[in-house]
Amino acid sequence: MRYVQWFAWCVNLPLQVALLHSLFRGGFRSFPVLLPYSLILFLWTIVNIAAREGGRLPAEWQRAYWVVELILDWLLYVLILSLVNRAVRQSRHRVKILRWLILAVGFFLLAALYLTQDPRLNEWMTNFTKYAAFCGALLNLGLWAVLVGTHHADRGVLMVSGGYGVASAGQAISHSLRALAIQSRSYPVLITGNLIGVLTHTLCLAIWWRAVARENAQRAARPLTGVSSEE
Repeated sequence: MRYVQWFAWCVNLPLQVALLHSLFRGGFRSFPVLLPYSLILFLWTIVNIAAREGGRLPAEWQRAYWVVELILDWLLYVLILSLVNRAVRQSRHRVKILRWLILAVGFFLLAALYLTQDPRLNEWMTNFTKYAAFCGALLNLGLWAVLVGTHHADRGVLMVSGGYGVASAGQAISHSLRALAIQSRSYPVLITGNLIGVLTHTLCLAIWWRAVARENAQRAARPLTGVSSEE
């Protein structure tokens, strides 16, 4: 478990820094929700390293862990909804689409939170986030359906949506394996679940970084294109 954790930190931290650098260079204008998400994720990773390497974890660590995880999950839903808004901005039904999506997601998450109740916080949140990841994957699939139906799909939105799709699928599989590992007390299954979660999250960060860097490059090239066309 320790090796998987250090692998995640060593690979993900540079990607998080690269993503933040691209966002602060102007990429946040294209994907504003990515900035608070990436900033909280980076700070939480630093706190994680300091807490886990500093010895015994605080008594309230488990509760704090799940609070931050739920905040990050909530920001991901806001990210996907913002991408849907960007994809359907030309549609006259944009407000209606967003309203129904928000209501559907809210109902699904509240139902999942109620149905997965467990007196043990870790088991409850593990099961809930499994269904929450599934809901996010469905929402992202709907976004892809909208993008595929357009003649000139926004490639930046496609890349960010694709990265999220990889991460949400990996998270759903990871949490399912963790829940199975808890029930069967299987350490290899637990390691497999954690490794899948780490690898898919790493791939997601890499895709997002490239998407934001691409947006920055396009934005920087626009004035040059304008000057050359005038000449």
